[in-house]
Amino acid sequence: MLDEPSAGLDPIVAAELDELILLLKQTLQMTVIVVTHELLSAFRIADRIAMLYQGSFSSIGTKDQIKASQNPRVRQFLDRIPEGIAKSSAVATHSYDPFNFHHLIHRTEAHYRGERVPEEDSFYEEITKDITPANEIVLIGHATGKSNAADFLKEYLKTHHPDISRRVIATESADLSAVTEPEIEALAKRHMIAVV
Repeated sequence: MLDEPSAGLDPIVAAELDELILLLKQTLQMTVIVVTHELLSAFRIADRIAMLYQGSFSSIGTKDQIKASQNPRVRQFLDRIPEGIAKSSAVATHSYDPFNFHHLIHRTEAHYRGERVPEEDSFYEEITKDITPANEIVLIGHATGKSNAADFLKEYLKTHHPDISRRVIATESADLSAVTEPEIEALAKRHMIAVV
């Protein structure tokens, strides 16, 4: 295991170190784990890349998969977008039928005695598609306890889209029939990490 092996090295020596790592890997047929922020080295020596964000893997894949990734954190890292610029367009809200409380596509209610009946998967997939680009996600649902739609969505994401689920930083409850769009934005911003 090598931790930032090319830190402080000039580009020529770093490239020679990359070649040495490749030679060791091939000659000894060994697995080498390298922790690095050096993109050129990572893409030169790696077979697979795992990217960490806030203590969790945000993406794992081959070099080509990582290069093609649409994960916002991966894109930010690869495209070298400063945190302040990435966050400047951060807070976007979208309501999913808040005043009718999205009861149009519920599943059969027979198995959900005393509990809120979850929507069809297509409802959650529509939301998932819209929140995929977000770096940080705050879910705000109407009601509380077992009847909070945001809690159902959070669990759905954990099961079906774990990479997106890791970007959910908070779940809130609110009376969506009485809250305005700016109030929803303010509620979400309370949980966002401030950048100075």
